Amino acid sequence: MAFRLPSRAAKYFEKIMNRGGGKTEENRLNLFDAYYYCALIGFALEKPVNLESKNDSEFESFMRQGYPEDYIESRDYIAGLLIASEIKHSGTDETTPRELEKLMTKLINHETPTRLSKLGIERLDAYAFAGIENLVETISPPITLATWLVAFNDLLQQISKNN
Repeated sequence: MAFRLPSRAAKYFEKIMNRGGGKTEENRLNLFDAYYYCALIGFALEKPVNLESKNDSEFESFMRQGYPEDYIESRDYIAGLLIASEIKHSGTDETTPRELEKLMTKLINHETPTRLSKLGIERLDAYAFAGIENLVETISPPITLATWLVAFNDLLQQISKNN
């Protein structure tokens, strides 16, 4: 199953987006970089978007075979972020091992390259969608990666303080 990035994310990041297979310049993002930044904001917001209300035309699918090389070593970390966010969002009692195990079994599949189940990827998409909606509303589209990363960090800190 492919990750899905909201179509508006590509437009938002277009000035710093490398649409090829890999990074050709240090200050360029690939699609998964953009997706990851969006997901981080979504995790901080603790409010994933309900994707059932969205049309397929609102998404761009990518990375059908797993994570790009730069993220392979982070796949367990990303899964952990997803699990932690879903614990908060779903109200799962984290002191009850059975409830945690049940949630984790729904989100994780160690046999996939991403280590996520179909539901896990869908939930990650929901956080990325929430993230891009917030980014579009709060930070102007980036012109340079360096200045945008400063604004992104400030936003992430602000959201974390408010939640």
